[in-house]
Amino acid sequence: MQRRHFIKLLWAGSLGAGGLGLSGCETYDSRVSYGRYDYDYYPDSDVYYHSWTGSYYYFGNGLWIRTRTLPIHIVLNPSYRRRINVPDRYPYSRNREHRRRFPRRTRAPSTNDRVIHRRDRNERERRVRVEQERRLEEQRIQVDRERRLEVQRDRAERNRRLEGQRQQVERDRRLEEQRRRARRDRRLEEQRIEVDRERRLEVQRDRAERNRRLEGQRQRVERERRLEEQRRRAEQGRRLEGRRIQVERERRLEEQRKRAERDQRMDEQRKRAERKRRLEELRRLRRENLR
Repeated sequence: MQRRHFIKLLWAGSLGAGGLGLSGCETYDSRVSYGRYDYDYYPDSDVYYHSWTGSYYYFGNGLWIRTRTLPIHIVLNPSYRRRINVPDRYPYSRNREHRRRFPRRTRAPSTNDRVIHRRDRNERERRVRVEQERRLEEQRIQVDRERRLEVQRDRAERNRRLEGQRQQVERDRRLEEQRRRARRDRRLEEQRIEVDRERRLEVQRDRAERNRRLEGQRQRVERERRLEEQRRRAEQGRRLEGRRIQVERERRLEEQRKRAERDQRMDEQRKRAERKRRLEELRRLRRENLR
Protein backbone atom coordinates (compact mmCIF):
# COMPACT_ATOMS: atom_id res chain seq x y z
CA MET A 1 0.00 0.00 0.00
CA GLN A 2 2.81 2.37 0.89
CA ARG A 3 4.56 1.48 -2.36
CA ARG A 4 1.45 2.38 -4.40
CA HIS A 5 1.13 5.67 -2.51
CA PHE A 6 4.79 6.46 -3.23
CA ILE A 7 4.32 5.68 -6.96
CA LYS A 8 1.27 7.99 -7.11
CA LEU A 9 3.22 10.80 -5.42
CA LEU A 10 6.12 10.28 -7.84
CA TRP A 11 3.75 10.38 -10.86
CA ALA A 12 2.08 13.53 -9.57
CA GLY A 13 5.48 15.17 -9.05
CA SER A 14 6.52 14.33 -12.61
CA LEU A 15 3.27 15.84 -14.00
CA GLY A 16 3.83 18.95 -11.91
CA ALA A 17 7.36 19.26 -13.22
CA GLY A 18 6.04 18.94 -16.77
CA GLY A 19 3.52 21.72 -16.11
CA LEU A 20 6.22 23.98 -14.71
CA GLY A 21 8.39 23.31 -17.76
CA LEU A 22 5.51 24.25 -20.02
CA SER A 23 4.88 27.57 -18.27
CA GLY A 24 8.42 28.85 -18.83
CA CYS A 25 11.35 28.32 -21.18
CA GLU A 26 12.56 24.77 -20.60
CA THR A 27 16.34 24.27 -20.83
CA TYR A 28 17.68 21.27 -22.74
CA ASP A 29 20.92 19.67 -21.51
CA SER A 30 22.23 17.10 -24.02
CA ARG A 31 24.90 15.95 -21.55
CA VAL A 32 22.32 14.20 -19.38
CA SER A 33 22.24 10.47 -20.13
CA TYR A 34 19.14 8.96 -21.72
CA GLY A 35 17.06 6.23 -20.17
CA ARG A 36 15.30 3.36 -21.87
CA TYR A 37 11.96 5.19 -22.06
CA ASP A 38 13.35 8.69 -22.75
CA TYR A 39 12.42 10.34 -26.07
CA ASP A 40 13.08 13.69 -27.74
CA TYR A 41 9.78 15.24 -28.82
CA TYR A 42 9.75 17.96 -31.52
CA PRO A 43 6.39 19.79 -31.19
CA ASP A 44 6.77 21.75 -34.46
CA SER A 45 7.00 18.53 -36.51
CA ASP A 46 5.18 16.17 -34.10
CA VAL A 47 8.13 13.76 -34.23
CA TYR A 48 9.58 11.49 -31.54
CA TYR A 49 13.24 10.39 -31.47
CA HIS A 50 14.61 7.49 -29.42
CA SER A 51 18.36 7.85 -28.84
CA TRP A 52 18.90 4.23 -27.78
CA THR A 53 17.74 2.82 -31.10
CA GLY A 54 18.21 5.90 -33.30
CA SER A 55 14.58 5.64 -34.50
CA TYR A 56 12.15 8.42 -35.46
CA TYR A 57 8.35 8.22 -35.07
CA TYR A 58 6.20 10.52 -37.21
CA PHE A 59 2.59 10.57 -38.40
CA GLY A 60 2.00 10.15 -42.11
CA ASN A 61 -0.67 8.69 -44.43
CA GLY A 62 -3.06 8.19 -41.52
CA LEU A 63 -0.70 6.10 -39.35
CA TRP A 64 2.45 6.34 -37.26
CA ILE A 65 5.68 5.34 -38.99
CA ARG A 66 8.98 4.26 -37.45
CA THR A 67 12.15 4.96 -39.47
CA ARG A 68 15.86 5.64 -39.16
CA THR A 69 15.81 8.63 -41.55
CA LEU A 70 13.07 11.21 -41.84
CA PRO A 71 11.50 12.23 -45.18
CA ILE A 72 12.72 15.36 -46.91
CA HIS A 73 9.56 17.34 -46.19
CA ILE A 74 9.98 16.92 -42.39
CA VAL A 75 12.51 19.38 -40.95
CA LEU A 76 13.15 19.31 -37.21
CA ASN A 77 13.63 22.38 -35.04
CA PRO A 78 16.38 21.49 -32.53
CA SER A 79 15.95 24.75 -30.64
CA TYR A 80 12.43 23.69 -29.60
CA ARG A 81 12.40 20.11 -28.37
CA ARG A 82 11.43 18.44 -25.14
CA ARG A 83 12.68 15.34 -23.42
CA ILE A 84 9.81 13.13 -22.28
CA ASN A 85 9.53 9.81 -20.52
CA VAL A 86 6.97 7.39 -21.93
CA PRO A 87 7.03 4.00 -20.16
CA ASP A 88 4.97 2.43 -22.96
CA ARG A 89 5.82 0.38 -25.98
CA TYR A 90 5.17 3.27 -28.36
CA PRO A 91 5.79 6.95 -27.52
CA TYR A 92 2.85 8.21 -29.60
CA SER A 93 0.35 6.43 -27.34
CA ARG A 94 0.12 9.77 -25.45
CA ASN A 95 0.48 12.06 -28.43
CA ARG A 96 -2.68 14.04 -27.61
CA GLU A 97 -1.33 14.89 -24.16
CA HIS A 98 2.07 15.83 -25.58
CA ARG A 99 0.53 18.17 -28.19
CA ARG A 100 -1.53 19.81 -25.47
CA ARG A 101 1.49 20.26 -23.18
CA PHE A 102 3.88 21.40 -25.92
CA PRO A 103 2.05 23.47 -28.60
CA ARG A 104 3.58 24.23 -31.94
CA ARG A 105 5.44 27.44 -32.69
CA THR A 106 4.91 29.57 -35.77
CA ARG A 107 8.58 30.24 -36.50
CA ALA A 108 10.01 27.92 -39.18
CA PRO A 109 13.35 26.22 -38.44
CA SER A 110 16.36 27.99 -39.86
CA THR A 111 19.53 26.61 -41.42
CA ASN A 112 21.32 27.04 -38.10
CA ASP A 113 18.64 24.90 -36.45
CA ARG A 114 19.21 22.18 -39.00
CA VAL A 115 22.96 22.29 -38.34
CA ILE A 116 22.37 22.15 -34.58
CA HIS A 117 19.97 19.23 -35.02
CA ARG A 118 22.45 17.37 -37.21
CA ARG A 119 25.25 17.99 -34.70
CA ASP A 120 23.10 16.86 -31.77
CA ARG A 121 21.95 13.79 -33.68
CA ASN A 122 25.56 12.88 -34.46
CA GLU A 123 26.46 13.41 -30.81
CA ARG A 124 23.59 11.19 -29.66
CA GLU A 125 24.52 8.52 -32.17
CA ARG A 126 28.12 8.70 -30.96
CA ARG A 127 26.96 8.32 -27.34
CA VAL A 128 24.79 5.37 -28.35
CA ARG A 129 27.74 3.73 -30.11
CA VAL A 130 30.01 4.34 -27.11
CA GLU A 131 27.35 2.92 -24.77
CA GLN A 132 26.88 -0.14 -26.98
CA GLU A 133 30.64 -0.70 -27.16
CA ARG A 134 30.89 -0.34 -23.37
CA ARG A 135 28.10 -2.84 -22.86
CA LEU A 136 29.67 -5.28 -25.31
CA GLU A 137 33.00 -4.89 -23.52
CA GLU A 138 31.33 -5.50 -20.15
CA GLN A 139 29.55 -8.57 -21.56
CA ARG A 140 32.83 -9.85 -22.97
CA ILE A 141 34.59 -9.28 -19.62
CA GLN A 142 31.73 -11.00 -17.80
CA VAL A 143 31.81 -13.97 -20.16
CA ASP A 144 35.59 -14.17 -19.86
CA ARG A 145 35.34 -14.00 -16.07
CA GLU A 146 32.69 -16.71 -15.99
CA ARG A 147 34.74 -18.87 -18.32
CA ARG A 148 37.81 -18.48 -16.14
CA LEU A 149 35.80 -19.28 -13.02
CA GLU A 150 34.35 -22.34 -14.76
CA VAL A 151 37.85 -23.48 -15.76
CA GLN A 152 39.09 -22.91 -12.22
CA ARG A 153 36.17 -24.84 -10.78
CA ASP A 154 36.72 -27.71 -13.20
CA ARG A 155 40.42 -27.74 -12.43
CA ALA A 156 39.81 -27.65 -8.69
CA GLU A 157 37.25 -30.45 -8.99
CA ARG A 158 39.61 -32.53 -11.07
CA ASN A 159 42.48 -31.90 -8.66
CA ARG A 160 40.25 -32.77 -5.74
CA ARG A 161 39.22 -36.04 -7.34
CA LEU A 162 42.79 -36.90 -8.25
CA GLU A 163 43.94 -35.97 -4.78
CA GLY A 164 41.24 -38.13 -3.27
CA GLN A 165 42.19 -41.06 -5.47
CA ARG A 166 45.86 -40.59 -4.74
CA GLN A 167 45.22 -40.32 -1.01
CA GLN A 168 43.06 -43.43 -1.12
CA VAL A 169 45.77 -45.41 -2.96
CA GLU A 170 48.46 -44.09 -0.67
CA ARG A 171 46.39 -44.90 2.40
CA ASP A 172 45.75 -48.44 1.23
CA ARG A 173 49.42 -48.96 0.46
CA ARG A 174 50.55 -47.61 3.82
CA LEU A 175 48.08 -49.74 5.66
CA GLU A 176 49.29 -52.80 3.76
CA GLU A 177 52.92 -51.91 4.48
CA GLN A 178 52.12 -51.31 8.14
CA ARG A 179 50.52 -54.76 8.37
CA ARG A 180 53.46 -56.47 6.65
CA ARG A 181 56.35 -54.36 8.08
CA ALA A 182 55.21 -53.43 11.56
CA ARG A 183 58.57 -54.56 13.11
CA ARG A 184 60.87 -52.61 10.78
CA ASP A 185 62.75 -49.52 11.79
CA ARG A 186 61.47 -46.00 10.99
CA ARG A 187 64.75 -45.04 9.39
CA LEU A 188 64.48 -47.79 6.78
CA GLU A 189 60.91 -46.74 6.08
CA GLU A 190 61.97 -43.14 5.46
CA GLN A 191 64.78 -44.26 3.16
CA ARG A 192 62.39 -46.46 1.24
CA ILE A 193 59.92 -43.60 0.87
CA GLU A 194 62.71 -41.32 -0.37
CA VAL A 195 63.91 -43.91 -2.86
CA ASP A 196 60.33 -44.43 -4.01
CA ARG A 197 59.87 -40.69 -4.54
CA GLU A 198 63.10 -40.40 -6.53
CA ARG A 199 62.13 -43.40 -8.60
CA ARG A 200 58.77 -41.79 -9.39
CA LEU A 201 60.46 -38.58 -10.39
CA GLU A 202 62.85 -40.52 -12.61
CA VAL A 203 59.97 -42.41 -14.16
CA GLN A 204 58.15 -39.14 -14.77
CA ARG A 205 61.23 -37.62 -16.37
CA ASP A 206 61.72 -40.70 -18.55
CA ARG A 207 58.07 -40.65 -19.49
CA ALA A 208 58.19 -36.95 -20.33
CA GLU A 209 61.34 -37.49 -22.44
CA ARG A 210 59.73 -40.43 -24.23
CA ASN A 211 56.58 -38.40 -24.87
CA ARG A 212 58.66 -35.54 -26.20
CA ARG A 213 60.53 -37.86 -28.57
CA LEU A 214 57.31 -39.46 -29.70
CA GLU A 215 55.81 -36.02 -30.29
CA GLY A 216 58.84 -35.00 -32.34
CA GLN A 217 58.62 -38.19 -34.40
CA ARG A 218 54.90 -37.66 -34.90
CA GLN A 219 55.50 -34.09 -36.06
CA ARG A 220 58.21 -35.23 -38.49
CA VAL A 221 55.97 -37.95 -39.86
CA GLU A 222 53.12 -35.46 -40.20
CA ARG A 223 55.41 -32.99 -41.96
CA GLU A 224 56.68 -35.67 -44.34
CA ARG A 225 53.10 -36.79 -45.00
CA ARG A 226 52.08 -33.23 -45.82
CA LEU A 227 55.07 -32.80 -48.14
CA GLU A 228 54.24 -36.09 -49.84
CA GLU A 229 50.62 -34.97 -50.18
CA GLN A 230 51.74 -31.67 -51.70
CA ARG A 231 54.05 -33.46 -54.16
CA ARG A 232 51.28 -35.87 -55.12
CA ARG A 233 48.86 -33.01 -55.65
CA ALA A 234 51.44 -31.15 -57.75
CA GLU A 235 52.04 -34.31 -59.82
CA GLN A 236 48.31 -34.76 -60.30
CA GLY A 237 48.02 -31.12 -61.32
CA ARG A 238 50.81 -31.51 -63.88
CA ARG A 239 49.22 -34.66 -65.24
CA LEU A 240 45.83 -33.02 -65.52
CA GLU A 241 47.40 -29.98 -67.20
CA GLY A 242 49.24 -32.22 -69.68
CA ARG A 243 46.07 -34.16 -70.37
CA ARG A 244 44.15 -30.93 -70.87
CA ILE A 245 46.81 -29.62 -73.27
CA GLN A 246 46.74 -32.94 -75.19
CA VAL A 247 42.94 -32.82 -75.45
CA GLU A 248 43.09 -29.20 -76.57
CA ARG A 249 45.71 -30.06 -79.21
CA GLU A 250 43.62 -32.98 -80.49
CA ARG A 251 40.53 -30.79 -80.59
CA ARG A 252 42.38 -28.16 -82.61
CA LEU A 253 43.72 -30.81 -85.02
CA GLU A 254 40.22 -32.21 -85.39
CA GLU A 255 38.87 -28.75 -86.14
CA GLN A 256 41.62 -28.16 -88.72
CA ARG A 257 40.89 -31.53 -90.35
CA LYS A 258 37.15 -30.78 -90.49
CA ARG A 259 37.84 -27.32 -91.88
CA ALA A 260 40.16 -28.80 -94.56
CA GLU A 261 37.54 -31.40 -95.52
CA ARG A 262 34.87 -28.71 -95.70
CA ASP A 263 37.10 -26.53 -97.90
CA GLN A 264 37.84 -29.55 -100.13
CA ARG A 265 34.14 -30.33 -100.53
CA MET A 266 33.38 -26.70 -101.33
CA ASP A 267 36.23 -26.67 -103.92
CA GLU A 268 34.87 -29.84 -105.54
CA GLN A 269 31.38 -28.36 -105.62
CA ARG A 270 32.73 -25.20 -107.20
CA LYS A 271 34.65 -27.18 -109.83
CA ARG A 272 31.60 -29.31 -110.56
CA ALA A 273 29.45 -26.20 -110.98
CA GLU A 274 32.08 -24.67 -113.28
CA ARG A 275 32.23 -27.82 -115.40
CA LYS A 276 28.45 -27.93 -115.62
CA ARG A 277 28.34 -24.28 -116.65
CA ARG A 278 30.91 -24.90 -119.42
CA LEU A 279 28.92 -27.87 -120.72
CA GLU A 280 25.82 -25.73 -120.79
CA GLU A 281 27.74 -23.05 -122.68
CA LEU A 282 29.01 -25.60 -125.25
CA ARG A 283 25.53 -26.99 -125.77
CA ARG A 284 24.15 -23.50 -126.29
CA LEU A 285 26.89 -22.71 -128.83
CA ARG A 286 26.17 -25.96 -130.70
CA ARG A 287 22.47 -25.19 -130.86
CA GLU A 288 23.23 -21.74 -132.20
CA ASN A 289 25.60 -23.17 -134.85
CA LEU A 290 22.99 -25.71 -135.94
CA ARG A 291 20.49 -22.91 -136.41
